[in-house]
Amino acid sequence: MADVTDQNLIRAYVRGRCEQSFGELVHRHVDLVHSTALRVVRDASLAEDVTQRVFLALARHSANLQERSSLTGWLHETARNLAINTVRGKNAADGENRRQPP
Repeated sequence: MADVTDQNLIRAYVRGRCEQSFGELVHRHVDLVHSTALRVVRDASLAEDVTQRVFLALARHSANLQERSSLTGWLHETARNLAINTVRGKNAADGENRRQPP
């Protein structure tokens, strides 16, 4: 599948929910998504959670993404945004825990 474009893979996934096509997209981009998340959250476990959420978002929004010329940019931006939101949520939860009396 190395000669098949991301755009063709996402179209195949949208048309027939082709798991093989989606799996190839994950295989191609998981390192980019994970490293982007890890740079922001600085925690391997949280980065894995963000990575899973990015690919869930890809599955949900695949119909809207099939005409994009570059999927890489969308994946990077989505990973970064979800990672930032994860850090914000973690910081807010940590702040709440510090405010509560023992």
